[in-house]
Amino acid sequence: MNTEVLSKSLDKFALSNKLNEEQYNELKGRKNTILKFIKEYSSFKNLSIARGFNVGSYKIRTGVQREGENGWAFDIDYVIVYKEEFDYELFKNNLTNWLRDKVKERYQRNVIVSNKKKVVSVAFRNHYNTKTEFYLDIAIYIEQDGYLYHIKRNDNGKYIGEYGTPRKTYERQKEALSYMPNKRNAIIILKYLKEKNRIEGVSSIFITDMIISYSNNLDTFSLIKKFIEENIFTNTFKLVEAPKSELINDVHKFHQSLDAMSKKFFTEISTNEVYNSMNSWLDYKLPDLDKELMEPRNERYSGG
Repeated sequence: MNTEVLSKSLDKFALSNKLNEEQYNELKGRKNTILKFIKEYSSFKNLSIARGFNVGSYKIRTGVQREGENGWAFDIDYVIVYKEEFDYELFKNNLTNWLRDKVKERYQRNVIVSNKKKVVSVAFRNHYNTKTEFYLDIAIYIEQDGYLYHIKRNDNGKYIGEYGTPRKTYERQKEALSYMPNKRNAIIILKYLKEKNRIEGVSSIFITDMIISYSNNLDTFSLIKKFIEENIFTNTFKLVEAPKSELINDVHKFHQSLDAMSKKFFTEISTNEVYNSMNSWLDYKLPDLDKELMEPRNERYSGG
C-alpha cells in the first residue's frame, strides 16, 4: 500500500479545511477589539494586566472548521494575566456585563457574551443570527510569586484560582510543529473527525501531543494510522460505510473497534481501496489521487 500517495491526498484535504491567512487576520481584528474593551474595564477597576498571549490552535496554526449545532465556527483562545488578586466572582460577572454593553454598541450583528466555567466567551453570530461564525474564549489568570493561577468555577460553582502553565504547553507544541507540515496536517484531520463525532473520547490537546510525540519520518497517513492503533482503549470510532452511503447513526450497533478500523482502512490492500474507505470517512472530500500514481484496483502489495 502506497502511504505516500495517500498522504498526498490527505495533505490537500487538510489544507482545504484549515484556517487560511485571511480568516486568521479577520479573527485577529475581532480579538483585538474585544481585548481593547477588557483593557478599558481593567483600567476602570484599577487592575493591572501583566501580559496576554494566544494559546490553542490559533497559536500553533492547527485551527479547523468546527461544526456545531448552529453551524460552522472558528475560535481563538486567549489568556489575560493580572498582577493582583481580586474578587473572582464579582470580576467575571461584571466583566461579562461590561462586554455585553460594549459589543452591543460596536457591532450591528448579534454577539453573545457568556461567563462560562473556565472562560469568558464572546460568540459572533452572522447577520441573520442563524449560526455562530466566530468566537473568542478568554481565560483569566492571576500571577502570584511567579506562578499563574486560572480563575474559574469548579463543579460546585465556587470560584477558584487553579495553578496552570498555559504558555509552556503551547510554546512546546508550536516549536514541535515548526517544520513538520505532515504532523500539522494529521492533527487537522483528526480534529476534523473529532468535530464530526467520528472520533470520541479525546481532546484537541491530547491529539496534538500524541502526534507531536511520533517520529518525524512518518507521513500523514502513517501518523493517523499510528494514532488510531495506539488509542483503541480511549477512543470510539464511527465509520462511514464505503462506498457512497450515509453516516451510520445507530451508535450502539455500529461503534467500531480497532479491529474493524484495521480491516477497513489499514490492511495491505490496494491504495485505491484504502483511499475510497478513507474518503468515505472524510465525507467524500478527499481530492482525487494523481492518476499516474494510482495503483490498479486489483493490485495488492505491501510497502511504502
